[in-house]
Amino acid sequence: MPPKIAILILNWNGWEDTLCCLESVLRLPLPVWRTIVIDNGSGNDSVSKILEWAQCPPDSLSGRTQQPVNVITYDRVTAERGGSAEGEESLADSGPRKFVLIKTGSNFGFAGGNNIGIRYALAQGAEYILLLNNDAYFRSPDALAAMVGFMERTPSAGACGGRYFYPNGEPQQSYGNFPTLLRILAYLFPLYKLLPPQWLKGFRRSNVIPDERVTEPLLVDWPSGACLLVRAEAIEDVGMLDDRFFLYMEEPDWCLRMKKQDWDRYYLPQAEVIHAFGGSVNKTSTSMRQYHLESQFKYFRKHFPAPAMAVFAAGYFVRSSFSLLSWRLSCIAGEHSGQPSPDIQFWQQAWRLSAAEFRSLLPARVGGQSQTTAASTAVRTT
Repeated sequence: MPPKIAILILNWNGWEDTLCCLESVLRLPLPVWRTIVIDNGSGNDSVSKILEWAQCPPDSLSGRTQQPVNVITYDRVTAERGGSAEGEESLADSGPRKFVLIKTGSNFGFAGGNNIGIRYALAQGAEYILLLNNDAYFRSPDALAAMVGFMERTPSAGACGGRYFYPNGEPQQSYGNFPTLLRILAYLFPLYKLLPPQWLKGFRRSNVIPDERVTEPLLVDWPSGACLLVRAEAIEDVGMLDDRFFLYMEEPDWCLRMKKQDWDRYYLPQAEVIHAFGGSVNKTSTSMRQYHLESQFKYFRKHFPAPAMAVFAAGYFVRSSFSLLSWRLSCIAGEHSGQPSPDIQFWQQAWRLSAAEFRSLLPARVGGQSQTTAASTAVRTT
């Protein structure tokens, strides 16, 4: 009997991508035990569009209308309890053309939204859970089978991810190395670019576009979460995604916790995935950079001691102060209108976060409020 595989697709105002993703999942030759779409509090008509599609789904390959897809809809509370007896009985009696639609009612972020689906899947006895971005789909039909087969043969593996490509065929970052203080400082003050290239051969980048010459599974720090297969036993061991990370840094945090519990993480070049990247948050948007920056501060605060956190904050404070001072002087000289560009908005946020972090590291209390609370508030409201 094949293992119980649950595929989680998180939707937020992106029903067009979600329907393309759903269609690709329904065409997979490997039996999928549960396909779970989590609508993360969409503000548009995503839910009605998804339900409408299920009643009369077109086949994008042939153009012909197919048989309806059985949809069981749960609210967040019911889903986290494992669904309802009636709903699960209907799913059991259905063929492969079925999925669960969970309406969360609010936007809980990437981690929080997926956690709702994970709780439902675990309550129903899932053995593997695939986090699949709604703007991603398998490049080849046997990719999921390759991932599951590898996990079955490798009991030490807690998670694995595939090789990602943009829709135009260009390779994409597929895995990464855990953040370190040195990598952050190299990003903020890229003096390494002055060094001879041969001196940098041993330096590992934070985000990695795989070498096409790598054809065997590779042990990595963290596979990208756009298509991440996780063993249920590993989740039960290390816990859920940390929903304090609203967006970004969830995978490094999760995988670091797996590493601490001796669960390996792998990159599988055989599992090829097309990923549009940034379906819900445009990859060049100001909000993407700001979410990532906030999550970086949260990650370092969680996993690094206070002295390292102080150096991290100092690096951002110095770099942002320099960038903002240069911008202000150029405004005085009439080179700019004074309206901050997205890049300047990023450095303004970096300055606020780093300044708040310094205040949080002070032992004194000001005005009866702890400085830690003040810093946390700055992170949430920036």
